[in-house]
Amino acid sequence: MKTKIAVINGKYFDGNIFRKGDILIKGKKISKICDDNRYKLADLVAENYEIIDARNSLISYGFFDPHVHFRCPGGESKEDWISGVNAAISGGYTYVSDMPNNSPPATQYDILRIKSKYPKKIPINFGLYLGLTDENSGNLKKIIKKIKKNKIPFLGIKCYLGSTTGGLLVKNYASVKNALATEELVLFHCEDEATIEKYKEVVCNEIKDYNAKRPPSAELNGFKKIIRAAINIRYKARIYICHISSKILLKEIAKRKREGFNVIGEVTPHHLFFHLSNIENSSVYKVNPPIREVEDVDYLRRAFNKGYFDLVGTDHAPHLLSEKKSNNPPSGFPGLETAFYALYNLYERKLLNLGMIFKMLTNGYKVFNIKKRGEIKKGYYADLTIIRKEPNTFDEKTAHTKAGFSPWNGLQTGVKIESVLLNGKLVYNDGKLLY
Repeated sequence: MKTKIAVINGKYFDGNIFRKGDILIKGKKISKICDDNRYKLADLVAENYEIIDARNSLISYGFFDPHVHFRCPGGESKEDWISGVNAAISGGYTYVSDMPNNSPPATQYDILRIKSKYPKKIPINFGLYLGLTDENSGNLKKIIKKIKKNKIPFLGIKCYLGSTTGGLLVKNYASVKNALATEELVLFHCEDEATIEKYKEVVCNEIKDYNAKRPPSAELNGFKKIIRAAINIRYKARIYICHISSKILLKEIAKRKREGFNVIGEVTPHHLFFHLSNIENSSVYKVNPPIREVEDVDYLRRAFNKGYFDLVGTDHAPHLLSEKKSNNPPSGFPGLETAFYALYNLYERKLLNLGMIFKMLTNGYKVFNIKKRGEIKKGYYADLTIIRKEPNTFDEKTAHTKAGFSPWNGLQTGVKIESVLLNGKLVYNDGKLLY
């Protein structure tokens, strides 16, 4: 017998606005939506529905994260698939897309095949990226053909133009052209290595110095190189810019979009939340691209509210606290469990639009063309995140990630992720994982 669940008395996000409505689920999919909460509890019980009372709650389609680093294979001490998925689901996410900078890196079919088996340990909807290198760039179409033939959930190619965690730095301009010529979605960490090299002598004693060490111009210069590579295939090249952090980059992206280039823009919660005036001088906040000046952050927030971005990615990049406190701390920090709360806190402070938050947290399904997911709609898979309105304080000690810290420790909001449904099953409820 199919599992039957009724989510009643709540308000669900339909992609634009919140509506009062009851959501009926049979098996893995949404079977019916009735606006204005018309179903009687007694009738649903008589029909053997499991009842989830979403009174005083907001209901979203399950969040989509296009940008996570689960660190396996090779970095399981920082995060493994189980801890990463636990963090994702407790943060309201039902779909994650894992980056290729592993050890060994996912630059060939064999590594993607190994990674594709991880969800058997613990289920979640997921996608994978192929890492671009100067060595594999001439063979991309052959590799991708094999990946697709074997039904590995491939979402795109990831290109690192600047040095960061892992050894996937692309130095050859022709490699970028080859990637764009595949007509697959190509994701870029677009900080330009040549620009970064110009600032290598900058002494980094404080977190603000890191912003000077990897300035906004590095992002801008990297993006300009991407556009030059895409000139000859303008309308076929599919360009995805990860973690946009600066005003000058976003303005250039907007300009190129007007010219007809297909550019997708991602923003992170931390680049919307933090700036150099509201963080402590701590390596906990070290990330690539760096936390920027308040002028950049204010501009990103306004742009977010106007719909200039296409989606939110957490760039969940856990490292151990001991590593972050070392003399040479790595860049990155966890973000899956706090992303929604950080964005909602900005809404409570009248800095972000609530509808746009929910749209950007779920728009990844459309960006990546994920069928039958992304909308609370009859016939779609029942991936739901239920958010109850009640006071909440995030405590890093209760987090599921292995990192052992969070830059948002102590963050207060007026909401709590109460329940998560994945493919029609209740997998998280009242702070507890149910699988």
